Amino acid sequence: DAEIEDVGKLDLASLWQGVSESYRQRVTVLKNTLHQLKPGFVEQIEQQEILAEVHSLAGSLGSFGFQSVSQQCREIERVFRLNVDLTVEHIQRLNQLVSQAQKTLEGGLSLADSVEDLGANAGPVVTSRPAISSAELSSTQLYQLLIIAAKNDRDQSWLQSLTTAAAYYQIQVSTVGDVAQARRILSGEDSSACQSPDIVVLDLEGGADLPDSNSREFSLLAELQAARPPIPSLVLTAAASFENRVKVARMGVAGLLQVPITPTEILEAAVQVLQKGAPPAAKLLIVDDDAALLRLLKGLLQPWGFQLQLLSDPQHFWQVLERFEPDLVLLDVNIPQISGFDLCQVLRSAPRWQDLPVLFMSEDTDAETIQQVFLAGADDYIRKPIVAPELVARVLGWLKRSHIRQLSTDIDSLTGVTNRQISAWLLTRLLRLAQRQGRTFCFFLIDFDYFEPVNPADENLDEYGHPAGDSPTKRLRQRILKRFGESLRSTFRNEDVVGRWAKEEFVIGLYGTNRQEGTQRLRQFLQTWQQVEFSSGTSSDTSSGNSSGSNIAFTTGLAVYPHDGTDLQQLYRAANVALLEAKAARHH
Repeated sequence: DAEIEDVGKLDLASLWQGVSESYRQRVTVLKNTLHQLKPGFVEQIEQQEILAEVHSLAGSLGSFGFQSVSQQCREIERVFRLNVDLTVEHIQRLNQLVSQAQKTLEGGLSLADSVEDLGANAGPVVTSRPAISSAELSSTQLYQLLIIAAKNDRDQSWLQSLTTAAAYYQIQVSTVGDVAQARRILSGEDSSACQSPDIVVLDLEGGADLPDSNSREFSLLAELQAARPPIPSLVLTAAASFENRVKVARMGVAGLLQVPITPTEILEAAVQVLQKGAPPAAKLLIVDDDAALLRLLKGLLQPWGFQLQLLSDPQHFWQVLERFEPDLVLLDVNIPQISGFDLCQVLRSAPRWQDLPVLFMSEDTDAETIQQVFLAGADDYIRKPIVAPELVARVLGWLKRSHIRQLSTDIDSLTGVTNRQISAWLLTRLLRLAQRQGRTFCFFLIDFDYFEPVNPADENLDEYGHPAGDSPTKRLRQRILKRFGESLRSTFRNEDVVGRWAKEEFVIGLYGTNRQEGTQRLRQFLQTWQQVEFSSGTSSDTSSGNSSGSNIAFTTGLAVYPHDGTDLQQLYRAANVALLEAKAARHH
């Protein structure tokens, strides 16, 4: 449908506007250099500088949509590589090519080129909105943005540009003309107008002053903050003095944006606000000496929810790598002083980064370069000029492979439930979802009381009194924990979070479940667990023996969001207090 067709449209004109002057200056310098050439031998240093510059321009400008300029730069490169001595005809041809390139850049992007279709040949990649994370890749619904044109000064073309551009940011825009209509939508009275918004933009346009504190506009902003959960808001106004910024900040407004402002700037601000409450984003480290190309790559990848670190100086690579801890690295091949090959080899020399996906970008497609890419330890190769669908598809693909590879280390090998690190991330993710959607969240803490030796006389205990070596009690303990994990996984839903946080400590997270429902779910698990039987010998776990789920004691503590806490740490503390109180009551 039309909405799907709009997803994947990238406004190259807006991106080009921010870097066009630097590229025009570079081409002008190149033109002056070529104009000064004389027939005959060209000094090697000068030739290498020209080759490096046109090679870089060919890849970068092609990525911005200037395909003809990219071809002209490649032709200049070809002339220098094939001719040691330049003739008059060669110099004339070089000047002709660079003049054509300069003229094209002065004309800017054509209307046809200004919006690049990211959907061509990209399959399903660009039609979904993935919440890209280091632990999981999943598709969720579009964010809903409600814009209130309170002063009704916006022309329809500006609003249409905002709506069109929003699709690439995985945002669906709805517009209302006054505060009263916005209130009807927010209260649910006008449910046909749009879905409940994730963020609200109050457009005050060109007024010299902000409305009074008791105005309808400011009353609405206060209501948004009082909502549970609060709905973030942005204010557009020309009255962007420091005093006004303080005023709206005290109201809890996420940002005051000064007009005039472009649709892209509004959407980027909205994405930053929305991502503060989103799951941790997959982190991409991008290394390229071309700062303008880094901006383009940022424009291509940021709307997909990635957290980006851009680096133009390879001297700081290791420091940034250790601090940023990326989930994937994009490297340019041709970086002065320290090449992308060098950086990849340094990275692969550290055991910690052996499995980190590394993707190279280069204008070179010859067999020797591609062989060097993989010999250096890279996982994939992306050709410049950058084609947006290919870039996004490759990044998503390698993140998914990395996720699958990590999955084996995210699962506790004995019990089959998630380990502490991944379960904590998943619990936090569900807790944030509960906060945004105004739902409850149950957090259970389970702890086994003790494991008595099967035969104390046969036990070999360590200095702390725990069974050492391959003792009968240790074997029974392992069987109990394994079956306990199996019972948890079979009883609770796939969307529930079950994790093992310590040797005999487990946690459970239930989204959208209140205290009564959570308690009932735990009773159902207890009924299942009491039917499990164990053998203290070497026979099957399911054979009859001297232990069963009914006489293996564990204690549970329950905490519920938002009553007992608003973050995972607070819920854990509350559940632990409840657990200790339950143990103390039983012992008395």
